[in-house]
Amino acid sequence: MWRIAQQEDSAAIMALCANLYDEDPSQDPHSHQPIIEKTLAELFARPLRGKAVVLEQNGEICGYALLMAFWSNEFGGEIIIVDELYVMPTFRQQGHATQLFTTLQTPDNPLRSNNLGAIFLEVRPTNHRAMAFYQRLGFKLHPNKHLVLCPEL
Repeated sequence: MWRIAQQEDSAAIMALCANLYDEDPSQDPHSHQPIIEKTLAELFARPLRGKAVVLEQNGEICGYALLMAFWSNEFGGEIIIVDELYVMPTFRQQGHATQLFTTLQTPDNPLRSNNLGAIFLEVRPTNHRAMAFYQRLGFKLHPNKHLVLCPEL
């Protein structure tokens, strides 16, 4: 079952995050920086920015997602950006990720915003399996292109 992460879940989330980066490495050098601890601290301190959620099965944390939030005039509500989603290999293809997206669309659920306008996510073009999965759930390519400007850190 997916639940909102607590601070005591941080170590498990950080370990799963490392697994995600090993399995699906990014070409973006910023994603390799050890920033998950900073991200979790920000989410725990400022829940309006979003939430970390964990998949827990039989007392074991076996997945996580980072759900970032912002208000969109275009979509008339809050946008949830699934910034990262990872489920351990032994727990895949059991419906857990589908359950997360179903939960995010279910009104009166603590994982979801009451003013949900849309759910966004990004998929690396080479990750065909993830792209096919998200399209089966009803996600469609948005016609706008994302442009990024990253200041030097």
